[in-house]
Amino acid sequence: MNRRKLALPAIAAVLLLIVTAACGNGEKVSAQAAISAAQTAFGPVKSLSEKYVPEQTAAVEASINSAQTAYNNGDYSGALTSAKALPGQITDLATAAKAKKDEFTKQWNDLSSSLPPLLSSVSAKVSQLSAAHKLPAATNDQYTSAKSLWDAATAAFSSGDLPTAVTDGNSVKEKLLALAQMLHIKVAAPAAS
Repeated sequence: MNRRKLALPAIAAVLLLIVTAACGNGEKVSAQAAISAAQTAFGPVKSLSEKYVPEQTAAVEASINSAQTAYNNGDYSGALTSAKALPGQITDLATAAKAKKDEFTKQWNDLSSSLPPLLSSVSAKVSQLSAAHKLPAATNDQYTSAKSLWDAATAAFSSGDLPTAVTDGNSVKEKLLALAQMLHIKVAAPAAS
């Protein structure tokens, strides 16, 4: 009987160690699974979000790396806690990237519908004044620069680079409006973007 009484605490201690080790191992496995899931979810979102919300993308990537570093350093509890926040951050990132892409798409649509007629009006006036030898100095160069930049903007749009397309398109709009004013062309201002 005495042996049993002595064996029970020893068995209990061994069981406690096994349970503690299992819990620790479970936390390790859970942390690694959560980090892996976040990395997998982040992959497809990253390419789009880098274009439209680069700062937020960098912050989410830093959070993933921080969780991985905690895991690598044996802080499985900290890694798991960090990793649990990642799905929400990745979802927010995807939502922000889509909203920014939609905003750029709307701006591009406004520019692409309003600038070609303005470009055509300025072109006609430049041609008319050039034929009459009354074209103000450097006006043709300004028009050519605006036309080239518009071509670059449309090429950027065609290649899927909406931020560059919109930035270049807004520059073209400014140049064309300045030329229209200088050449006394009466035009409605293109839609604000």
